[in-house]
Amino acid sequence: MKLQINLRKLHYIGIEIISEMQKNNLTPLQVHFIQVLGQWNLKDEELNEIKALVSKHFAEKADKLMVKIWDEKKISTKDLDTLLEG
Repeated sequence: MKLQINLRKLHYIGIEIISEMQKNNLTPLQVHFIQVLGQWNLKDEELNEIKALVSKHFAEKADKLMVKIWDEKKISTKDLDTLLEG
């Protein structure tokens, strides 16, 4: 069963819809985004800006984790070259 929700009116619907959404395997983060962003009629440009911010956030987290792993495992660019060669 798919829920079709007018996002601009979601904040008026109340907790029953949120509960139903969670039953349909939406994560708490997804529910939160729907609650917050559903109050505005976003333009495509604004939606793209939000997507870019979220993407940048997770790219930065991945980068920090990669640096941490490199430091902990003492990985060098020579090690990477060896992996790429074969």
